[in-house]
Amino acid sequence: FYTLLVLSAAIRDEAPFQNCVVNGMILAEDGRKMAKSLKNYPDPGGVLDASGADALRAYLIDSPVVRGEPLRFSENGVREVVRTVLLPLWNAYSFFTTYAEADGITAGDLADAPPVADRPEIDRWIVSVLQSLIADVNEEMEAYRLYAVIPPVIGFVGHLTNWYIRRSRRRFWSHRGVEDDADKLAAFATLYEVLSTFARVAAPVLPFVTEEIHQGLVRSVDPDAPATVHHADYPEADPAVIDRDLEAAMRTVRTVVNLGRGIRKRESLRTRQPLSTVTVVTRD
Repeated sequence: FYTLLVLSAAIRDEAPFQNCVVNGMILAEDGRKMAKSLKNYPDPGGVLDASGADALRAYLIDSPVVRGEPLRFSENGVREVVRTVLLPLWNAYSFFTTYAEADGITAGDLADAPPVADRPEIDRWIVSVLQSLIADVNEEMEAYRLYAVIPPVIGFVGHLTNWYIRRSRRRFWSHRGVEDDADKLAAFATLYEVLSTFARVAAPVLPFVTEEIHQGLVRSVDPDAPATVHHADYPEADPAVIDRDLEAAMRTVRTVVNLGRGIRKRESLRTRQPLSTVTVVTRD
């Protein structure tokens, strides 16, 4: 791009591009430049076969390379993306499809779910977090700040799997009457909406797994839906369902939980062992 800039400035007296995104150098794990003579790099085909293209893509795009800085390539880093992002996301999708099929949940049932505003707090929270993510991603992408886009996109998988689904499992298992059926339907509708929307959000980063989710959740029940997730419009945030106060309150709850787990570990108390009292100290 230096050459292009010099030539364009000399010939046309203007820059040859409006925006220029530059990647850093990908180095071997030992910090040296990758070279055939040194054979200090893994076989690309082997990495793709072992971990998949989505994992490799997410690993690279969530690295210093997108800030124009060097990266010491690590196969362990690629495998870590599989463990912390791809498998949890796929398990969330599998969780939904397994229990929806077991309970005979249809698209018509989901359409009868209560509106987001009338659902339990935890449903409203995950919807709000997703919509806030969409707003932030659109803003950062417009400014070409990829380094500020990918971490929160990947981090959302943790919000969905480690908190929302874990806190909501019993709602999907429930078989205890009309009142609980309404709560279960709200849970199913929320998880469906979040998974199908997040597939569009993450499609540029995880093109293959999001395509599978789109085909399984959207295309299979709506033949008029885009043939591929990559033909769908990129989501735009819905401010009506964003609740910053609820998001802040849930962050506080999760902080308390994490502090509690830390104390249990320090004092060798089992996670499931009931406590007689808990005291939470806060600056507020």
